[in-house]
Amino acid sequence: MRALPLLLSLTACGPSNLISECPKADTAEPDCSCEDSAPVEEIDPVWDGALLRVSAPQSGSFLPMESAGHFEAEVRDAAGNPLVWDDIAWSSSADPSWGPVGASFDDATLGVGRHDVYATTRLPNGDRLGWTVGGVLVQSLYAGTYTGTIYVELTVQNNGTPYTSSCAGATTIIVDMEGHAIAGDSTCLVSLMGADLQLSLLVDASNDAGAVDGEVALDLGFYQAGLPATGTLSEGGELLVDFSGDALGYAQVAGKVDATRISRDTALSAR
Repeated sequence: MRALPLLLSLTACGPSNLISECPKADTAEPDCSCEDSAPVEEIDPVWDGALLRVSAPQSGSFLPMESAGHFEAEVRDAAGNPLVWDDIAWSSSADPSWGPVGASFDDATLGVGRHDVYATTRLPNGDRLGWTVGGVLVQSLYAGTYTGTIYVELTVQNNGTPYTSSCAGATTIIVDMEGHAIAGDSTCLVSLMGADLQLSLLVDASNDAGAVDGEVALDLGFYQAGLPATGTLSEGGELLVDFSGDALGYAQVAGKVDATRISRDTALSAR
C-alpha cells in the first residue's frame, strides 16, 4: 500500500508532456519545476539609447551612374562609441527594387533619378532605428544644363555674287539624365543684303561616350533646313558641336556650338 503515494508523485511531477503548465505556488498542486521552459535571454544594455547614422552618401550628393557609389552607416551606443552591427537595410524613394543590406559597401545598381535614401535596422533589444539622406542624384557624368553661344555664318549668291553674314546668339542645351539625348535652341539676328532676319536654331543630337552626332535645324521663317552636326561632349561639361550644309540651295551655312555645363539639373528638358 505504500507504493500508491509514490505513483501519484511521479504522475504530478513527471515529464513535461504530462503537464500543461507550471503549477502555481498558491494552489494545492505539487510544486514542480518546468525544466524544459526556454530561459529568458539577457540583452546587453549597451544597445539602450543607441543611434543609427549614415556617413555616406551625404544629402545632395551626386553619384555617377557610370561608377559605383559608396554607402556606409554605423550604430553608436548612447556614449557615441561605435558598435559592431551589420544588419542595416537600405531602400530608396525613387527605386523600389533597390535594397542592399550591410553597414558598408560599394554599389552601382541604384537607378537614375533623385533619391531619398533610407537606412533602417532593428537592434537586439527590439529598438528600430532609421536615418534618411535626401536629394541623392544618380545620373550620367554628361548630364545637365549647358549654356553658351551658337555661331552661324550664311553665304548666299545674288546674281553670281556671294554675300556673307554672320551672327551669334546665346543658347541653352540640356543633356538628359542618361547622358544620351542633347536638345536646345537659340536665336540670333543676321543682316543679309540689307535685310535683318531672325534666325532660329534647334539642336537635336545624341551622345555616345563623348561623341556627338545629330542635326541643327535652321529656321529663317520662309524656309527651314536640317544641317548635319558632329562634335564632342566631355564628362567635365564641355560641349563643342560643328554643323554645316546647304540650306535648300538658298545659302551655305556653317556654324558651331560652344557651351559649358552650369548645373547638373536637367529639369529644363521638360519645357
